[in-house]
Amino acid sequence: MTTTTINPAQAASERIVNSVCVDVLDLGTVKTPWGKQPQVELVFESDETDQYGEQRILVRRFHKHTHEMSSLSMALKCWCNRNLWEEEAIGDLDLNNLVGQQARLKLQPTRTKNGNSFDKIDQILPPGEVHVQPFKYSQEQD
Repeated sequence: MTTTTINPAQAASERIVNSVCVDVLDLGTVKTPWGKQPQVELVFESDETDQYGEQRILVRRFHKHTHEMSSLSMALKCWCNRNLWEEEAIGDLDLNNLVGQQARLKLQPTRTKNGNSFDKIDQILPPGEVHVQPFKYSQEQD
């Protein structure tokens, strides 16, 4: 596996990185600007390294809705061709089996209200030829 160290010039541009899903966190019902909503986070470890030489951890939070136009459903349809609404209809919805799945992440540099910046996961795409091995992240065991 090859890793890419990011520099400030890269961080300021849209790019695609290779990654592996290392966790799916069901956050339960969370207060949001749109009221209380069920939330889920997908956690990825990328092939990029940060300024400390560690593989980068990237997270995308979704409303946990399975209708076909929800962000979560559209992301999983694009990434791994899964139809969440069909899985839920037959009682076979399990997001935990995403752990270990390879993906490419389209990252969009985004500014916060206080002027800081971060890489927002704009899209989750099917995997490329590079496979990322999880190194840094470990799931909490119950």
